[in-house]
Amino acid sequence: MGNQQFKRLGSALIALVLSAGLATAQMTITGTVTGTVVDPTAQVVAGAKHTCARTTAQTVYCWGQNDQGQLGNGGTSKVAGPVQVQLPTGVDLVAIGAGAQHTCVVRKDGTVWCWGSNKKLQLGLGVGSPAAVATPTLVPASLPY
Repeated sequence: MGNQQFKRLGSALIALVLSAGLATAQMTITGTVTGTVVDPTAQVVAGAKHTCARTTAQTVYCWGQNDQGQLGNGGTSKVAGPVQVQLPTGVDLVAIGAGAQHTCVVRKDGTVWCWGSNKKLQLGLGVGSPAAVATPTLVPASLPY
């Protein structure tokens, strides 16, 4: 269930439950954790070598490979246990998604925030934007391409 080489599974036991055709996730954290995860998990997503969980308390935790800033913690060091993503305060999240080396969240107001690799402009930040972003960045509503 994933590649443990980059700690993508972290120290987490992830159980998926199917209910009414929708997958919901419950995560139990064991072992050493950077920070504290105490809220029930609403959604879990995985990229190529990183994993993120959105909690019911509107926080996001990520762990695994971080060479492109895909954990959203402001750094680029690999992390074996969950670290909290540095989202702006008051962010009301409805969804999270992960690509190979990037992660995005959608807020209730419809705005999208992304971080990680931007080598193929996958963060939606437009031409001339950095190749990688290590913290959540608001995706502009429209850009000239």
